[in-house]
Amino acid sequence: MSTPFECLLWLSPTTAATYPTARPTPFLWYCQLSHLGFRRSGNHYYRPQCPSCDECKSCRIRVFEINLNSKRFKRILAKSNNLQISLSPATYSAEHYELYQKYIRARHQDGDMYPPTVEQYKSFIVGAAPNSSR
Repeated sequence: MSTPFECLLWLSPTTAATYPTARPTPFLWYCQLSHLGFRRSGNHYYRPQCPSCDECKSCRIRVFEINLNSKRFKRILAKSNNLQISLSPATYSAEHYELYQKYIRARHQDGDMYPPTVEQYKSFIVGAAPNSSR
């Protein structure tokens, strides 16, 4: 199914996206869609298909192919030694919501995600995360 909408890159007056119709989204199906260039926005999975351009590119980082011993990676680690990474379940957190609000206010003031709300956050981030159990 394709649905027209306004081009996010402003290169074309309208564009279209393909949406898969199957539901629910088990983790392996989510991975397959990702490999096919689909993106996830909340509970919506889509792939841009603009008739007049192909500037919308999906990017997939193959983390298991990164050489952690390379000089380049070691330089990156040295520059980012003040960062911390932690994995957590997709649950509501006031601290995460505050970060989400800042992001929406800074990057999406002209979009349909503005203004941010707790309900929107929960729907977009918490309720939409694919089940990571395989």
